[in-house]
This record gives sequence, C-alpha cells and structure tokens, in this order.
Amino acid sequence: MSRQRPRTLAVLTEWAAERYGGAPALRFRSRGGGGEGGGRGWTDVGYTALRESVRAVGCGLLALGVRPDDRVAILAETRPEWTRAYFGALAAGAVIVPVYPTAGEEELVWVLADSAASVVICEDAAQAERVTAVRAKLPELRHVVLMEEGEREGAGAPGEGGDAIVQGVRDGGVFGQDARGGGPTVRDGGVGGAFDQGVRDGGAFGQGARGGGPAVRDGGVGGAFDQGARDGGPAVPGIGGGAFAQGPRGDGAAARGVAGGDAFSSGSRDTAALVLDALPDPAPVEELLARAASRAPEDLCSLVYTSGTTGPPKGCRLTHANLAVVDDASAALLGSEEGDVLYLYLPLAHVFAQLAQQSSLVQGRTLCYFGGSVRDVIAELPEVRPTHLPSVPRLFEKVHAGVLSAAESRGPEARARFDAAIRTGLEVAELRARGAEPGGALLTAWREADENLFAPVRAAFGGRLRVAITGAAPIAPRAMEFLRACGIPVFEGYGMTESSGVITISHPGGLRPGTVGRPVDCCEVRIAEDGEVLARGPGIFAGYHGAPEATAGVLDPDGWLHTGDVGAFDGDGFLKITGRKKDLVITSGGKNLAPAPVEFALQQSRWISRAIMIGDRRPYPVALLTLDAEEIAAWAEREGLAPLSRPAGHPAVRTLCQEAVDVANAQLSGPARIRAFAIIDGDFTVADGSLTPTLKVRRAVISERYASEIDALYSHGSIRSDK
Repeated sequence: MSRQRPRTLAVLTEWAAERYGGAPALRFRSRGGGGEGGGRGWTDVGYTALRESVRAVGCGLLALGVRPDDRVAILAETRPEWTRAYFGALAAGAVIVPVYPTAGEEELVWVLADSAASVVICEDAAQAERVTAVRAKLPELRHVVLMEEGEREGAGAPGEGGDAIVQGVRDGGVFGQDARGGGPTVRDGGVGGAFDQGVRDGGAFGQGARGGGPAVRDGGVGGAFDQGARDGGPAVPGIGGGAFAQGPRGDGAAARGVAGGDAFSSGSRDTAALVLDALPDPAPVEELLARAASRAPEDLCSLVYTSGTTGPPKGCRLTHANLAVVDDASAALLGSEEGDVLYLYLPLAHVFAQLAQQSSLVQGRTLCYFGGSVRDVIAELPEVRPTHLPSVPRLFEKVHAGVLSAAESRGPEARARFDAAIRTGLEVAELRARGAEPGGALLTAWREADENLFAPVRAAFGGRLRVAITGAAPIAPRAMEFLRACGIPVFEGYGMTESSGVITISHPGGLRPGTVGRPVDCCEVRIAEDGEVLARGPGIFAGYHGAPEATAGVLDPDGWLHTGDVGAFDGDGFLKITGRKKDLVITSGGKNLAPAPVEFALQQSRWISRAIMIGDRRPYPVALLTLDAEEIAAWAEREGLAPLSRPAGHPAVRTLCQEAVDVANAQLSGPARIRAFAIIDGDFTVADGSLTPTLKVRRAVISERYASEIDALYSHGSIRSDK
C-alpha cells in the first residue's frame, strides 16, 4: 500500500475517507447482541462513516468553545469512542491529553491541572464523577463530556472464553497416545483474572520489573511492553475461546454489522449531561474543516504524561510531525496488505497504542477493538482473525505456559513429544529463513507436529497473524522459540514516549532473538562511553511541558535524547538493552551490578512473577520474589496438593523458587549471584503504590515496605542460597 499520508492527524479521517470509502475502518463488539447462535457479534464502521462521526464530535467541541491548542483530555478505556474523541478533538485544533483510566486521584489532578485541560471526555458517569470531585483543583476545566451514560455494553462477562489452545493440543495427540485426535476441542473455562488485572491495573506498560531486557521507559514499542506485564496474563489453564470451536471464519468477523453512524449509539441519554455524540449547537462543518486544515506538522499534537518512579508525571510534547515520521518508518518495515486487521486491547492512553491506531487508519486496515474485558482477549482472537497484534509479552508467555502445562499433565512421554515437536518446528523455521524447505523424515515429523500442535495454536490466534509486536523486558526465550516453531512471528522493539514510541524494531527482514532490532530509518542511535543508549532524529519529542530543567536533563544541545537505558550493538547492528543507569546497584564492596539481567534470569522461571534485586550499599545481592499464582495453582493441582492458602509460606513452593534461583545463578557472574531470597505474599500492584500506572517498579517504595524482610536476608543464614 502507498505510504502517502495526510499533512497532519487533524485531517487523517478526511484523508482516509477519500481513499478507503466504505471499507471497514473500525470493528467492535455489537451492542445488544447479534452474531451467530444468539451470541454477540461484531459491528463494522466504514471510513466514510468514521469521518462523519469525527466531524460530529469536532463540530460539537467547537461549539463548546475549544480553541486552537486547547487541551482536551480523554479518560477512558480502549474503545471506538476513544478514537472518535481523539480525531474529533484534533480536527478542532486541540492538543490531546490521554489519561489512564486507572490513574489515582493524585495523578488525575496533576495531569489535568498541569496540562490546563479545558475539556475532559470521560468514558462514563463513574469517571466523570471522579473529575467532578476534584474540579475545584482544576481552574482551566470548562466542560466534562461523557462518551456514554449507561454501563458499557458488550464488554463480556468474566470467565467467558475457554481452553481452545490447551484443550486442542491435549486432544490432538501430541501429548497423548493418539496422533490423530481430531483437532481442537473447546471446553468451557475462564481466561483468568490475572491478565485482566495486569492490563487494567496499570495499562500493562512501562518499565515494570526491569526484567533484564529492554529497559524501556513509558512508551513505544519498548515502553509499551514490559516485563512489568508479568502482573497479569491469561490464567492457566484457560487459554483460547469458545469461538475457536467454529473454526476460522473466512470473512474475518463473526457477524458484521452495517457501517453507519448509529453503530456508535449508546442508548438513552440524560439531557442534562454533555454526551459525545450529541453535543449541543454544533458548529458548521466548514468551520471545522478550516480549523483542521490550519494545523501544521510542527504543531503540538499531544501531551503524553510519563509515569516516573519518583516525582509527578512529566508531559511529553509530541508534534504531528513526530508521530508521522515514526509511523512511516515502522510501517515501511512491517508492511500492510488489503484486508489486514489490527486487534487492539492495549490502553489508548499509551503512545504505542496510539501509533497502532494511526498506522491502521493511514494504511486502510480495520482497527478492531477488544470487547471490553481483557479476560476475553484470547477468546476473541479466533473470531477477529487479526493480521497484526501488538501485545504485552505476558499474553504470549501464558499461551506457551498453558500448552506446556497440558503436556506435563500427560506425563514424561508427552512432555518429550512436546519438546521434540518444538525442536522440529525450530529446525524447519531455520530452513525456511534461509529460503529452503524440509524434506524426508523432517518433513514428515513437521507435518505431524503441525497438525496436532502448531496449527491449533496458530488457529487460536486467528490463523492469519503475520505481525505480533512486543518488547521491553524481552519475551521469555522459550516462549519465543515455541511461537516461532508454531509459525507465529513475534517481533520485539524498543522505544519510549520521548521518542514518539519507536527507536528500534525487529521486522520480517531483520530479526535476531535477544535483541530489539535495528534503529528505524528516522532515528540515529549511538552508545555513550558509559553504555547509555542515545537517540536523535525527527521523532524525538519537543521537550517536557513546563519543565525546561527536566528537558535539559534528557536532551543535550546536539539533540541527542539520553534514554537512561544501557545497551550495546552487536556486529550486525542489532541493539540489545541490558538495564537502566539509575537502577545500578553498588555493593558495600564497590561492585557495580545491573539488576536487569539478574531479574530477567529469575523471571524465566514459570513460578516467579516478579523479581526485585536488592543490594545497594549491602555486602551482596538478594532478591524479593513474587509468585505466578496461576502457575503455582496448576502445579499444586498436578501434585495432588490441597489449594494453598498461602503459597509463599509453603516449603515445596520455596523449593521451586530455590531451584529457580540456582538456575539463574548459574547464568550470572559471581558478584551478581543471588545469595538469599524472600517470597512476598501477593504481587506488586498499582493500587498498593509499588508500581506506577505504567507498571514500572517503585524500587524505593518496595525497599521501604519490605525493609524487615530485606534485613532478615542479611542476617538469617537459613534462607540463604550460596550457589
């Protein structure tokens, strides 16, 4: 497809409607039912209809008095109304201020006040009430607008979905005795609450635990996806969805609606409230079109607030040109075809999700929104049949863990067959990467593995997935190998809000596991003498809003962005991120240790959700560990143990963690090896203050909260690990 693009995002929907007309622009869960068998279907909205709905929003905002460069905040989950609000406000000449719907009161007030937002568009009455409660602290705020007034429909009930992937391979014979078990069979079951919590309780983004790979800040391909997303993932078992039983749908949707403005209707309205699709006395369309056309590429497009681990968030000033150049550079590598569908469940408050949205509409794809419940993400994939899937690593890791658990539940022989299948798949993948094809016994083995394992896994992702993007603390190597063997390409990347989302990216023509790819064409990257990654180019932000000193701290006079991440290039120009400068631990003996590689090594264990290395001004490093609740529960069931009321205190669980620590230590240099560890009850969350809204770890908070446990690790030899 052509990489022509609109002059600014303010006219994107006008530009796209002229090119793509009635082709489906947006797809979302039908409200009020529809679909086969009485189930909930999907509704399409064409590019022309999207343009009309964006015009309606923009004209309504003009009538409310929105002026050029006024700040319009959006406080909502990912949904089609978010997109309409975004482009409608941009058309009105406004600057977008995305706000995480999970933001606490302090952050909400800070972002709205610091940005001087004049209008806040809220998902529902509950969010509007939060804004109203603090309105006295927001002197610039003039209007609060609702996307809808009732509870969101079509969000999906908790527990919908199923075990399509796990059950399919169980019944398919790879793990059992029958090599021709009839293919995927769906059984009822929940996708699990942890993934839901992980995404909603902080956006599933940010630096998180700094798990050892790309230590990416707050944004982009890198910051968008973090090991911090280990806070959640589909429960195991419970992977897949009931729709998978019906098989892949040739048209890419369970039940399409008719494109049109009414598809957005939210039902009854309270006439006393301002509602997005019924703003009073809208301005003439001609006025809106003139306002949109007046916006220039160098004009401010959005203020995206980063969530720092210390101090208040800082607003990154991103121009229309910043976002355009990064989108063009990425799209040139990832490609696009007619009929492509991008499935989006990541929060649109995050810059990478906004880039995914922009890219879809520029290239004429269909942007498909998740149904509103993260618990249903895996159930929806075979219905939607996406070609593009931006995701947190946890989604892919949990799919791998679920299938692996299914194999182990069948005993050692089944596990051996699983391992053999993966080896076969990887061997074939390597051949095909070199332009060759398998033959003889290898081809026979691959066909059997493909029928019974690989094909069901691909089908559970919809069967058409060409580009799955993840990043930050890298996806677990075994999960990456599993997906590669199954024929599912997963590309890692790196970026931050300050770089407009992307610095490097892997792609079909440039993939090297363990790295975050090469720099995109619009970004120059070099490594400073102290190992810090520096980036420069037209995608680099214009500075922090109202914070010149903070801007000077990251942008030097030559235009280099000091990312704060430490990394290195290999001989072929692939970048590997190894940690954060500010996270460096200096022991009392003077050893400089980077926590990231240590934490990543520990988190490769399926039993460990998060690992936090402690050791600054201490004699040696120790670790605080949290458990992967789903994995521990599945293990306990396999072992015939009664449900564990407090897994962290169970001796057998401690043994599992000790084995994980020993395995990690074997990969680390002597000074970096963990000498002792404590298992923490529960997990770190945004709600308890140990994580930022983008799931970056607040190390100071955790160190203070668990000071007694940390002190004990340096005094009680009984919990030490000397390996």
